[in-house]
Amino acid sequence: MLSNPLNKAFVIIRSSSFIDYIIVNPWCGWCTVYYKNTNKSVKRYAYNNVSRRAILKLLLEDTISLGSWVNKYCLAYDSKCADNFDANPLTLQSAA
Repeated sequence: MLSNPLNKAFVIIRSSSFIDYIIVNPWCGWCTVYYKNTNKSVKRYAYNNVSRRAILKLLLEDTISLGSWVNKYCLAYDSKCADNFDANPLTLQSAA
């Protein structure tokens, strides 16, 4: 059985003082941003209607600041915020 390539999401982790990591799906135009919080919890906000071109550019260019990207394409753009709630940080496991 073939898997649907539109269900693929990518985790972007970079050095940032404001953002822990971002999970993106360039085909569907959504991203989930995990913001760092001072009380050791992580705030998660999900956005849809995010520019697919901007998501692809973020995936391909390692020099783009995560905070600037979120401000430009999620907060100040025509994206819609789906949720905001406390969430546990994603536990990344290496593929064995």
